[in-house]
Amino acid sequence: MVGVMKIKKILTIILMLVLVIVLTACSDKSSTDDGTGDNGAGGTQVAQLIIDNRQNPIPVSIYSSWDRIAENRLINQLEGGRQSATISFGAFPQGFVFYPTYFVRIDGHTFVISPQHGNVDLPVPANTITTVTVRPLSSLFTRNQSLTNNSYLRIVNEGFTTIRLVSGSVIISELAPSESAVINVHTGPAANYHLLVTEGGEQIFNLPALTFTAGQFTIMEFNGVNINHLRTTAIVLANAEWF
Repeated sequence: MVGVMKIKKILTIILMLVLVIVLTACSDKSSTDDGTGDNGAGGTQVAQLIIDNRQNPIPVSIYSSWDRIAENRLINQLEGGRQSATISFGAFPQGFVFYPTYFVRIDGHTFVISPQHGNVDLPVPANTITTVTVRPLSSLFTRNQSLTNNSYLRIVNEGFTTIRLVSGSVIISELAPSESAVINVHTGPAANYHLLVTEGGEQIFNLPALTFTAGQFTIMEFNGVNINHLRTTAIVLANAEWF
């Protein structure tokens, strides 16, 4: 009788262990088989993507994260007027947000524009081909609407000595002869910045009396004697190439 009781007890323990294993397996399956997850993590099921940039005349990059870290968040890069080949991608049937970045060329410089209202949110079902259509930049901004809240300064060194752009005691940029740089400057008086030449004795050159304004691109040239303001261009589609 005692032996029968022991056998029943052992069988009960075995049944309980089997039940725990089954429940654990079901729980794991329910948490992974839907293919959902954080942006960039990829679902467990496979989907196919096509990135369609045919409505834009300019290059774009598509990221899987709002911070657009190219090292591990870049999905695809496309020239203007192009469509990608098929891309393998994790399935996200409940929806996935794609973050485009547009490359707009104005007055010889390419500006990186990442409008929040240009994001594309759509489901990515498993075992299907999903087309991600990049919205035309012209549908997100009017021709004379500023593309950025930043102000940019391009300094061209046409002198014969190395120059430094400084703000207070902070060196913003250092340029050898024939070099140039584009700097994101603070809005406000250009007098907040100076050019410093240290070769042959320290010399300080004041920038022209103008105000840096959000959404504008200012170009200045140093000829070794003076700093000349060449032009200021609004960063808008009306001044961009291809628009």
